[in-house]
Amino acid sequence: MAGGAAPRGGRARVRVGAAGHGGPPGARGLGHSRHGHPGVEAAVDPAHRGRRGAPGHRGVARTRPRRVSARSGVAPAGGGAGLELPVAVIGIGIDLVDVEEAARLLDRWGERLLSRVLTESERAYVLRSARPAKHLAVRLAAKEAVYKALQSLTGAAAIRWGHIEVTRLGDGRPAIRLHGTASRVAESAGGVRVALSLSHTHRTAGAVALVEHA
Repeated sequence: MAGGAAPRGGRARVRVGAAGHGGPPGARGLGHSRHGHPGVEAAVDPAHRGRRGAPGHRGVARTRPRRVSARSGVAPAGGGAGLELPVAVIGIGIDLVDVEEAARLLDRWGERLLSRVLTESERAYVLRSARPAKHLAVRLAAKEAVYKALQSLTGAAAIRWGHIEVTRLGDGRPAIRLHGTASRVAESAGGVRVALSLSHTHRTAGAVALVEHA
């Protein structure tokens, strides 16, 4: 979007598909690291394993997730004073990714990185774009935000990069498709819905995810 930030938000559909592949999300977003992203690089370079954010941790956030009230009330759109819609919130995740850092990783690792952290359709989208580093950064931020929002569910720490796929609905809104461990975790919880909002400037990509029971 011209003129800076390009927010694209809305409630994303969760689609369950075949198992994905790839390394685990890192312990910190790209935008939080001055000296590279050990979590992402650990997915493509064994020399990075054992560092903070490496596969042994299998987590995006090292802080423990806090559980939001299981029955939060939200006012319905279009009025209806005094009415509330019960929402069983599972978690909220947020992440920021530095676009220049994403470009550095892409230049260094190329297709090896993309094949580990993106699904096949995500790779195709990123590679055919005019600014692949920006679109890579947006997808890394979205994956980590969703990962964080799922962490109160049993088994969610084992979710890997390729198990969370960023797609788009027909109207352009972002959507999430879950694969592999992420799909099984969601099904064990009785199904989930994801609200995802994405935004970016030429320097930073950001994502906010809210996961609730279906």
